[in-house]
Amino acid sequence: MHQATADADTMIIRTAVELAQHTNVVVIGEDTDLLVLLCFHARSAPCETFLRSDQGVAGRGELLRIKELRHKLGDEVCDGILFGHALLGCDTTSGLFGIGKAHAVDALKQKKVFRDCAAEFMKPSASKEEIGGAGERALVCVYGGKPHQSLNDLRYHRFCMRVASSKAEVTPQSLPPTSAAAHYHSLRVYCQVH
Repeated sequence: MHQATADADTMIIRTAVELAQHTNVVVIGEDTDLLVLLCFHARSAPCETFLRSDQGVAGRGELLRIKELRHKLGDEVCDGILFGHALLGCDTTSGLFGIGKAHAVDALKQKKVFRDCAAEFMKPSASKEEIGGAGERALVCVYGGKPHQSLNDLRYHRFCMRVASSKAEVTPQSLPPTSAAAHYHSLRVYCQVH
């Protein structure tokens, strides 16, 4: 038995991966964070690792076989999944209005710029400026902006489009964040990833 002094998710997954060096392991839980952490960390486990959920992520008490899921997602997605999960909102970072986790998986599969940003966040000694820049590029990508567009420009463009085409008021949360807000969000994401 292990006693966690804070959030137990990381301890649960580290313990599972250690055990999976010698035997098959079943992690029982309802938290999506467990699935994301398993997809990232279980790559080195020679034995099978499963996630069992009575509802939540697996549904109906099924076992999710992590090796099979990793194979379906691919290495590029699994290598960046911690970044994508934290960027779009997790236990310690804010979510983005109207943007679900599937956006991160799609971006990791389809957009090299997003994978490059994820790689920046995996560097243990990245500077605040590098993290802020990579975070902004990733958010521009998620919001469907052009590769060299700033979040502030994208936000202004989206605001103008909505004002011109909508009869209802434009709510700030429905727009991309400002560059300044994205910078601080990116620093929290970096901390969460590490």
